[in-house]
Amino acid sequence: MFASRPRDLEDVKNVLIKQGKTLDTGYIQEILTQFSQLEGYQSILKDFEQILAE
Repeated sequence: MFASRPRDLEDVKNVLIKQGKTLDTGYIQEILTQFSQLEGYQSILKDFEQILAE
């Protein structure tokens, strides 16, 4: 997710599919909110939420 390469985003999708409800997505969103404050990573939370919505 951090590198935001297409392969990384595909990996995130696969983890979400395999782990499903066992992941604490709220916690992940909190961490990504912090990362989104860094220069060059402003879209990281939006990207995750888009994947989550699929």
